[in-house]
Amino acid sequence: MQGPNLGVATNFSEFTQIGVSPFMLSGQPYQIGRVGVLERLLSTGEGTRTDPIAPKSFTVVAGNAVVTGVPGQQSFMPIVLRNAP
Repeated sequence: MQGPNLGVATNFSEFTQIGVSPFMLSGQPYQIGRVGVLERLLSTGEGTRTDPIAPKSFTVVAGNAVVTGVPGQQSFMPIVLRNAP
């Protein structure tokens, strides 16, 4: 704890991507990842408690996500697909 209502948050998690939202950039369709991609997330930051009763807080974090597996492929790079559904 850093002080009253302040703290440091650290997160480490592994997850499977369950959805994707394609987007347009310079007239070209892109998407980040695809359903089934396995990823690892590490983040840390400072949290501020805004309501001790609820409890509620907000946390400003920075971190990274790494692709650890793709069904049918081996990949350790972020997957950004262009012209993909």
